[in-house]
Amino acid sequence: MDEEMKAKKKLIVNCDICDARKVKEEELKKFEKILVNADYVFVNQHSKPLLYNLPIQWNMDEMVQLEDEEDIEVSYYNGDFEINEAVPSSGKQLLYINGRLLLRPGAENAMKHFIRIYVNGMLSCPESMSAFASQISVNGSIEYYPDDYKILGNKFVMDRYFPIRAEAGGKYFSKEMEVTDSAIDMTLLREKGVHFKAKKVYVLEEKLQDCMKLFNEDVQFYVIPRGYCFVKQDVIFNNELLLKYGNRIYSKSNFMIEAKSREALQQLEGLQVNGTLYLPKEQMEELKQKDVCYKELEFIKGNIIFGKSMITIYPEAIAKEEISLVQCAMVQIDPEISSEEILKKICLINCSVVRCSREQRMAVESVGHKIALIESGQDKITKEVIEEGTQIVNTDRYVL
Repeated sequence: MDEEMKAKKKLIVNCDICDARKVKEEELKKFEKILVNADYVFVNQHSKPLLYNLPIQWNMDEMVQLEDEEDIEVSYYNGDFEINEAVPSSGKQLLYINGRLLLRPGAENAMKHFIRIYVNGMLSCPESMSAFASQISVNGSIEYYPDDYKILGNKFVMDRYFPIRAEAGGKYFSKEMEVTDSAIDMTLLREKGVHFKAKKVYVLEEKLQDCMKLFNEDVQFYVIPRGYCFVKQDVIFNNELLLKYGNRIYSKSNFMIEAKSREALQQLEGLQVNGTLYLPKEQMEELKQKDVCYKELEFIKGNIIFGKSMITIYPEAIAKEEISLVQCAMVQIDPEISSEEILKKICLINCSVVRCSREQRMAVESVGHKIALIESGQDKITKEVIEEGTQIVNTDRYVL
């Protein structure tokens, strides 16, 4: 008996789909423990009760009961994907989308054949089909649009030619719109009876009155004052930016002022930031003399390193200057940098992961703001030790 127990092994299955309709009970009882990590487990009337008599631990999203020979089509798609009334609707389907899923009115019958849809990105759904959103798992955002409106895209920038292209009596939807071209003929849009629906609109002050007649009553307008230049992307302020946009700027996103931006800052007259304003604390007095408003404020040190996916900070990087790392995914600090140097010369803001030594950790915690994870020495995440004799299976589809 002891020898029999020693011979027993453990089974770990990592898969998207585990088909347990033809489960072999006697064969699986040879395992002491079975761990199944799966998105979906397929069963039938015969196999479902048998599974409860087996030493199986389930980590799954859903168990689906099918007929013996019935199958499910599994599809993967990268990019924009549309489901409308013309999509073939035969058999049961699983759909994985890395991008945007657009549901069109009239796609109700097609949706009945999807047992589940996974979206890593965005779902655009007509208001009449909001009930179908329950069968869609979205890692991202969901927007609902009126059925009788044409979708212009998640973020639509109106150009000067759109009033000419727009249909008479046309209805258009976009979650966010920009009306920032002074040459747009808003009078022509009114004469055509065009109507827009949006959640928020960035609009030039001189276009605001006309826009209010064309949009839904509950829209949020973000008004760009007369004489200001609209900047939509994250920017680091310097002389080149000053030459390009002028000395009155409306920033839609994050606006960063470095220590070396002092000369350009002196020429700035007006600044409105709808995101976060980053600047060295010592430059705040200079900024107070300007016409400035902002949504959020973060103080930094020295000059900025912004938006890097992975970066390592070596001693020579801070030998002559202070630095601030902003919105970087992975930051690694060289062990040769002392805690005193970190406290004096480094600033960390909105970084996902910061790796450092155990000796550096306290200093990193002190200079870090909105850091998701700090990894230091033995504090790093480790994988569970797999016991000897464990059988591991990694596959897309597994038949149990």
